[in-house]
Amino acid sequence: MKLIQAGAKIKLIEKAKVTAKPVNNLDRAREWLGRVEVRVDVAAPSQLATLFDLLDVAQPALEIGSDLPPLGHWLYFSSWGRSSETGDNGEFLDPALPPIELPRRICVECRIRFHRPIRVGDALSRLMRVVDLGERDGREGPIVTLLLRYEISDSQGVAISEERRLLYMARGEPWHNGEPRRPRGAATWSKQFRPDTRALFRYSALTRNVNRVHYDRPFALFGEGHPGLVVQGDLVAASLFELLRENAPGARVRSCELRMLRWLYDTEPMLLFGRMSAEGEAELWAEDSQGRLALEVVANLDEPLTFALRGADGKSASAPPTR
Repeated sequence: MKLIQAGAKIKLIEKAKVTAKPVNNLDRAREWLGRVEVRVDVAAPSQLATLFDLLDVAQPALEIGSDLPPLGHWLYFSSWGRSSETGDNGEFLDPALPPIELPRRICVECRIRFHRPIRVGDALSRLMRVVDLGERDGREGPIVTLLLRYEISDSQGVAISEERRLLYMARGEPWHNGEPRRPRGAATWSKQFRPDTRALFRYSALTRNVNRVHYDRPFALFGEGHPGLVVQGDLVAASLFELLRENAPGARVRSCELRMLRWLYDTEPMLLFGRMSAEGEAELWAEDSQGRLALEVVANLDEPLTFALRGADGKSASAPPTR
């Protein structure tokens, strides 16, 4: 693994010297600010084929040279880590991330800009920078926020820019990420997805996400206090973008913003919704079985909107005019 100090030459650092062991305060964690990590991978079609099977996508797997679908880059660059580098919850103690001694972690906000398509089969690199670290008081202890920025590049340069805000908190900390950014209109498309144990296990294996809350039910219930297995936020987002692809197959996403508001669990189905706004944006959201908003997405699409939309009846409909 390569770790690069901002403004310095590239230097290979032994993992043993930077293994992220938890600390009792953020003083050491702040030493990670400004650090950069670079990873390389290949946009192999096998991961996409596995995701399509998991989401029950009817179309054939994408071939070499096809455009990588939105969020497809999330399938790459992950690492299992050595067994000695994992915590009690199963997660890899990634030495590129600051050591934060709080057991729960969730990505609450993500902003992505697609500068141009990545092709399936391309060699890729990902540069990650630790940008900001903050702390506030919670009901059960401190809540820490971590801001990360990514640049995903192919042979032509940066193709995707991404910013992620992570939240770390104590067990038992009540969490709800505020109110929706915008009122939800009537959905044009809808779909139900039941994230059972098999689906969560398969997605964890696909993305090398070994946090036990996704597949170890006794640990999730009695160790972490969840009412069921936790559905991966990235899986929810992938399901929403598949809903967009099904109903607007020609849409090209220019940028998107995702916001997680609450956890979803395998004990109930999740409901997926979508619609097109008059501004030419795709509004996507996921709810639990009680109608509570869990994840909202706003995707800006390339203009003009020349693709066909499918309404709730499955028939083609014209795209709404832009203002």
